[in-house]
Amino acid sequence: MSAAIRAGAPLEVTDDHRRTPLLLAAGATPGLPDGEGRTPLEHAEHRGFSSLAALLREAGG
Repeated sequence: MSAAIRAGAPLEVTDDHRRTPLLLAAGATPGLPDGEGRTPLEHAEHRGFSSLAALLREAGG
């Protein structure tokens, strides 16, 4: 996982939000867009994950 973070892999937004704080703490870039140009924050907001969206905003996403 840390190799993917160092390589700049985008965060994947799923309904399992437990991984996100760990990924952010490991250095994941919260505002990195996916292949379609959407950021994790945009995905979280679109799916109604308000607590995840707040966490991503705080992290600079």
